[in-house]
Amino acid sequence: MLSLLIYQGIKTAELIELRMEDVELELGILEIKSSRQGQYRKLKLLDHQIIDLQNYLNQVRPKLEKASGMETTQLMINSGKSERKDKLKNTIQEMVWRLQKRHSYFNNARLLRSSRFALWLNQHNLRQVQYMAGHRYISSTERYRMSQVDDLQRALSKHHPRK
Repeated sequence: MLSLLIYQGIKTAELIELRMEDVELELGILEIKSSRQGQYRKLKLLDHQIIDLQNYLNQVRPKLEKASGMETTQLMINSGKSERKDKLKNTIQEMVWRLQKRHSYFNNARLLRSSRFALWLNQHNLRQVQYMAGHRYISSTERYRMSQVDDLQRALSKHHPRK
C-alpha cells in the first residue's frame, strides 16, 4: 500500500477503490478509475513494485481472504471480517500513524503525494504530470511548481551579491 502511495502518488481513497482488474502485472501498469476528484489514468509500476504486488497477490492476499472468510475483487484487503471500506481506511490510518511516530517531519499521506508531484515536475513536462496526478485542471498541477519558486527565492536571498 505504502509503495503505491509513494511511487504513483495516488490518494488513499483511490487506493481503497482499487480492484484486482486494475493491476496489469504483465505490462507493469496500474489503472486508476475516474472519480469525482480525479481523472482516469494509467501509471507505470516500478520493477520492485511488480515483484511485491505479485507476492501480495499470490501469497499474502489468499491468506487474508481465508482469515477474513470473504472473497472480494478489492485489491487491498485486511484480515477483518468486514467488507466495509472504512476497515481498510483504518488500516491506512494506522500505517500513517506509525510513519508519523517514526519520522517527525511526516504529517500525512498527502505529503507523499505532493512530494511525488514535485519529483515528477523535475522529470516530466507539466501536461504529463497533470495526467499522472489525475488533475482535471492544469492549475492544480502548477500549484506543486510553487515549491520550486520558493526554493529559488531562498537561494537568491542567501547568495545575492548585495547582501
